[in-house]
Amino acid sequence: MAYINKKYPLIIESHPENYTGYPFITLLVYGEEKILTIIDNHDKHNINAFVLDYCQIEKLNEDLIIKVAADWYYNDKSYPVSIDFAKAVGLQTHKIFKSFNINYVKRIIGPLPEYNMEITKKIKRKKRKISDTNIKINYNPLDIWSSNPGSSSPLSPVSSS
Repeated sequence: MAYINKKYPLIIESHPENYTGYPFITLLVYGEEKILTIIDNHDKHNINAFVLDYCQIEKLNEDLIIKVAADWYYNDKSYPVSIDFAKAVGLQTHKIFKSFNINYVKRIIGPLPEYNMEITKKIKRKKRKISDTNIKINYNPLDIWSSNPGSSSPLSPVSSS
């Protein structure tokens, strides 16, 4: 659990029972400011979110962003919503993306998804075996310069007869 200035615990609540809005929208109280967001991910230091209040300022289609988030929420929530935003809207959503320091967030009303993005998949590789030094290697170069077998190559010394 995060703490504000190490004194007050962060209050995380679900939506009220009479809430009729979108279930994926979260209200953050950051300092004294109330912000409507779609939470992308969080860790022990930050909450990463798309701020819906910035859509009109940045001239983004808020209906499209809500439609993409609804498709993500109702279909597959096994990855952050930013992946679907990147597929559907492109890089425009970076204008409304904000990272909030968790120490200054007082209250969260709504979902707070968490995805562990620090896991790296290990790839097993075969170890290289060192060959035995007792194996004899025969070196027989091919005579590629001559068209007749047995004739001398242009690079070989000329024999005097």
